[in-house]
Amino acid sequence: KDEEKCSTTSEQVCNTVYEQSCTTVVEKECTTVTERECSYVNGVEQCWDEPREKCWDEPRQSCKQVPKQNCYDEPKEHCTTVQVPYTDYEDAEECNTVNKPV
Repeated sequence: KDEEKCSTTSEQVCNTVYEQSCTTVVEKECTTVTERECSYVNGVEQCWDEPREKCWDEPRQSCKQVPKQNCYDEPKEHCTTVQVPYTDYEDAEECNTVNKPV
């Protein structure tokens, strides 16, 4: 006789998910500004525009997508067919004739 035997095991299943990771970076920003310069030459004021570079640190947020494994255990049922020894019994009635002396 065939019987089905089943057992449950766990299999780990993983998916790749992406998470955003951000950091603050500082970048140097510069611009050219014009400043008015003046000086006296022989008692006469002379002025001109003097270009200067002005710089400062500018914070910026830098973000990137980082892959991450998302894993969990998933139950799986495994079944197999097993042959089991089987004996079939039948009820049988046996009759005997007995002669009784009269």
